[in-house]
Amino acid sequence: MLAFLVGLLAGGVSVALLVTLGGNAGGDAGEAGVGNVVLRYDERALGVVAEAALGQRAVVRVEQRGRLAVALGSYGDGDGQRLVVDPDLSDGRLVVRLIEGEAGEAARLEGALVAAMDAAMSGTPYRVVAIATRDERLTLELAPGE
Repeated sequence: MLAFLVGLLAGGVSVALLVTLGGNAGGDAGEAGVGNVVLRYDERALGVVAEAALGQRAVVRVEQRGRLAVALGSYGDGDGQRLVVDPDLSDGRLVVRLIEGEAGEAARLEGALVAAMDAAMSGTPYRVVAIATRDERLTLELAPGE
């Protein structure tokens, strides 16, 4: 009996959370409320994204000035190329501004981050509403809508 009551309570809390976070509980799926999506990348995850985008070993450091410093073709020991970019917002979109390195590499890195945001939003139109670079992390906040 106790297990039944605990299950009932947990189910009730789950429904309350879904209604609170999800918005329109009884509405059409196309009208359901959607909250913001937050993508948070630590330096290791950014390295994986950079390696996939650039096709070579990449070690990423999130600098205090908000820039991403990418050591390419090395293990971060200074033997390879260096790419430094500044992630920024422009008209609700992510823009990766080149500080140092090759423009093509910065564009490929931007493309990989945009592809990850597109995948997270599952085809829903969105805009980037906030970018933060602190605690050795890049955080992107996405809001549904144009």
